[in-house]
Amino acid sequence: MRWRGVMRKLFMLVAGMLFFSFAGCSTNGLSIPKADSKTLYETEWKLLSINGDHVAGSKIPTLKIDEDGRFGGFGGCNEYFGRAKVSGHTIFFGAIGSTRRYCIAGHALEHSYFEALQGPKHWRIKSSGKLLLYDDVNRLIFVPKR
Repeated sequence: MRWRGVMRKLFMLVAGMLFFSFAGCSTNGLSIPKADSKTLYETEWKLLSINGDHVAGSKIPTLKIDEDGRFGGFGGCNEYFGRAKVSGHTIFFGAIGSTRRYCIAGHALEHSYFEALQGPKHWRIKSSGKLLLYDDVNRLIFVPKR
């Protein structure tokens, strides 16, 4: 009987030590480097190109992502908004809602932008400060809006 009590205490001690030694580690690979996440969340991004096509004009789409998962900006014609989940260096963009203004000039750009933005995207911030959002089909490049 006494031996069982000693083994139980020893087991609890070892289990506790293992728990506390690994509690601060990120073993799932989903942590975001602090510098990247701060820049991702605290920056309003201006679209530079979609799939290699440079975006120019006075009505350039923008993107802002909040730490709580909300995202939004200007699409080229309308304001837009939605929810996203950031997991490591992947962003899962949900459905996009927007205002319904009629405009001729920005409609095609906005449509292309919304289609390219939806769904899961890999992301990274290059040393130049550009934000890349990409998947197997689409590649969006943003620069910080000034």
